[in-house]
Amino acid sequence: MLCARSLGPAAHVGNGNGSGAPGDRLRRRWDLAAAALIGLVLCLTLAAVAAHTPVRPVLASTVGYTLWWGSMCGMWVWLILGWAVWIALFPRVRKRGRALATVAGLAAVAAAGTAVAAGEKPDQHVALYGPLARIAARLDRTIQPGSTVRLEGTLDSATLPFKPAVRFFLARRGVRALSRGAYQRNGGWYELYRRPYDRTLELAGCAGAPARACRC
Repeated sequence: MLCARSLGPAAHVGNGNGSGAPGDRLRRRWDLAAAALIGLVLCLTLAAVAAHTPVRPVLASTVGYTLWWGSMCGMWVWLILGWAVWIALFPRVRKRGRALATVAGLAAVAAAGTAVAAGEKPDQHVALYGPLARIAARLDRTIQPGSTVRLEGTLDSATLPFKPAVRFFLARRGVRALSRGAYQRNGGWYELYRRPYDRTLELAGCAGAPARACRC
């Protein structure tokens, strides 16, 4: 009895210091549970947003833009998994060991970021920057600030990258650009309805003609 009584407290103290099973160390870690819940919500939200992507032939390709933030979502999930593994396998790390682990983690993140940046491909729209700058300059000279225009443009491969940029150029100078169906993506302020406008701005591709033949 005396031996059993003396061993009982010693065993209890040992378990309290983190010598139990890895699963026991993860219990009551509400911070880890909250982080895992955030990851779950991010994944479900990403799936819900992607499921609501329009199915029209041109608009369906925008799902690629929607899924871009899936990289950040996956990074968060892997971070939480690594955190859980660290807690389970290394419960008793001294302060010096924690500092070394922090430095090693930062170095790993910096190395991964450098590798990703080095392998990044050029912007696929870089060839459009020059034409867009010329269009913006022409709009600044032609359309008065504070006016209202009707913005028309077909959703094809020629005008799809230009229309949002032109709308931004106009809004930057206080020009209200009205379009049919704009309320679905830009809000009711930009919907045409039966509102009056000062002039019409039409974006159209020049199929089979040199780019310099297209007037803006």
